[in-house]
Amino acid sequence: MHRSSRFFVLFGLVGLLSLLPPQLATATDPTDILRIREETNKRSELQREQQRARKRAYENRPTELDSRLQQRKPKIEERKVSQRQRRKTVEVRKSESESVRRLRNRLNERASVRTSAALEKLRADIVLAVNREREEAGARPLRRNLQLQASAQAYAEDMKSRNFFSHESPEGETPQNRIQRGGYGNITGENCDCHSFTAAFGENLARGQQTAEDVINDWMESPTHRANMLSERFKEIGIGIEGSYWVQHFGAVETVPR
Repeated sequence: MHRSSRFFVLFGLVGLLSLLPPQLATATDPTDILRIREETNKRSELQREQQRARKRAYENRPTELDSRLQQRKPKIEERKVSQRQRRKTVEVRKSESESVRRLRNRLNERASVRTSAALEKLRADIVLAVNREREEAGARPLRRNLQLQASAQAYAEDMKSRNFFSHESPEGETPQNRIQRGGYGNITGENCDCHSFTAAFGENLARGQQTAEDVINDWMESPTHRANMLSERFKEIGIGIEGSYWVQHFGAVETVPR
């Protein structure tokens, strides 16, 4: 082939390449191919991330149930707070009750350490105070009776030992039952050589007082206890004291000779 022919062919190839679009001409460059792949991957990853974000937003969207629960949440929290407050109040009350119980036990122990002479003085002081009140009310004084004192003392000891406080014992025994069981007023038509007889019984109780003055004041402030102490029906009295338990037994037995 002649030199001019070779030149023409080469020139024709160069001209043909110059007519191709620029992107096709540069697509054969390895650097450009890598760059295009990276951009394509980035766009794909961005699209996938956007899809995941839309999916999360859809899954986390608030529902009607969530809205109702959100509205109820403050009320639920308020109930929880009120329940905690009630529990604290109950605990405080329990601790107060426990402290009161311990204080009462200490007072009972302290009051129980009394000699016979001290008990006798307390009994005498109470009878003296009762008769002073009766004198002011225009009633006759009461006499001390050992049978009434024995029944009153036995009941004071029973209440303290079994930790109860009532005019009726756990077995259902009444004041008249225990006074008569102690021997006072235990009279019937068969054992009384008399035409007729009458008997009266009464009982006052107190707990927690430490002095005769305190217990007399408390009894006088109570209408029912005051009525027993000033009643003209009663002629005799007996006092029982055990710890901080106080018992008054009243009685009267009258017979009409044949």
